Amino acid sequence: MKEYLAVIYSFYGRLTRGQYIARFLGVLVGGAILAFLFSMAGQLIAGEKAVMIVVVAFTSAMWISILSLDVRRLHDMNCSGWWMIVIVAVAYIWSYFFTKFPAPNIALIIVNYCILYGPVLAFIAIPGTKEDNRFGIAK
Repeated sequence: MKEYLAVIYSFYGRLTRGQYIARFLGVLVGGAILAFLFSMAGQLIAGEKAVMIVVVAFTSAMWISILSLDVRRLHDMNCSGWWMIVIVAVAYIWSYFFTKFPAPNIALIIVNYCILYGPVLAFIAIPGTKEDNRFGIAK
């Protein structure tokens, strides 16, 4: 278990496209299963505060694990992981303004999906550097 957590929460090294896809899907599927279990437990337990604390902790853990996968994928493309600040900032700013539109049309919905999911698709589509780079050896 300790090795698995070290792999999921590490911000060092590189991830190939295949490793990124497998781990990203693993985190999403595992997160969906745990979210379902938390929701079932939340219905059985009357304490809303306790359930909310668990949900916030769980969401934070999921967000950090996906962020670490994205940073290592950037490392494989020989880019600094600090670019994730720009990617996340653009997504949050766009999400804020997207909610201000009274009735978004299809063009805005398409732009919304491109901004929010474009980086993940780019991480899958763009190959990493074939040779060793400053973030580690090529796999």
